[in-house]
Amino acid sequence: MRHNRGNSVWAGKWDMEDGTLEFFVQGDEQAPFEEALAKLEGIITESALLNDSRTAVVETLRNAEPAYPVSRFDQDMQLAGIHVKTNEDFAITYKQRHDPFYLFNAHFENGQVTDVSIDSKRRPGREQCSFS
Repeated sequence: MRHNRGNSVWAGKWDMEDGTLEFFVQGDEQAPFEEALAKLEGIITESALLNDSRTAVVETLRNAEPAYPVSRFDQDMQLAGIHVKTNEDFAITYKQRHDPFYLFNAHFENGQVTDVSIDSKRRPGREQCSFS
């Protein structure tokens, strides 16, 4: 984990079976905030939050393709990033495995998905989580 420039956000990566997971947590110049690290761990281990983010992304995909099958999600998308701003304000990002390589960010407030933003085209191997 490293301090991400001078903006009190700490960044890191986990190499997983399915690829690399980027994470960003709030902190100060000395270290990430303990509550932000605990929330990050909770997001990863609490399947309900990941399921809620997947459901929100599927709904967004169905806006473009109404018959999009949930069974195709794991073939099309990969968990790419988590950004913890506060204990109740965070985002979970999925990236498309194939062209057009969009990033889908499920934003949470007070433990509920509030919206999904889509980041523009990225080239494979050059993905970068982008959170608003």
